[in-house]
Amino acid sequence: MTARSAMTLLVLGLAVATAAAVRADAPDAARVRFVRVAIYIDSGARALAAWQVEVVVRAGDVEVVGVEGGEHPAYAEPAYYDPAALREDRLVLAAFDTGTSLPTGRTRVATLHLMVRGAATPELEARLVVAADPNGRSFDAAVTIEGGGER
Repeated sequence: MTARSAMTLLVLGLAVATAAAVRADAPDAARVRFVRVAIYIDSGARALAAWQVEVVVRAGDVEVVGVEGGEHPAYAEPAYYDPAALREDRLVLAAFDTGTSLPTGRTRVATLHLMVRGAATPELEARLVVAADPNGRSFDAAVTIEGGGER
């Protein structure tokens, strides 16, 4: 091994060791993780033909990086959302289906994929804007958010 090769290996070894030490000492603020949260609507005995939900970030450094569809075939495609609202720490989601096979009761209508920075636990709040039956009549329904895991 030449002196130049040995020096190159030494410099590379020091760079790797320094990078590992810096990463180990990095504050929690630099920590990035990905979290899934599911949005459920409970329409009771009514068929859920259309819905709109507003999700607001109450705490944490959170960015929505993906929207996935729901569990019922009527809402298997991702919901429509307002990209402009994302800049205001909120997300407005909506979907409708004109078919005859619609969910009743509690159903997952969407899954959000979130990028969370820092160690703080994100706090999200969901508000049902509207739920409607196949005849376009709005009705009261319950919306909930449940954490689905971290990656």
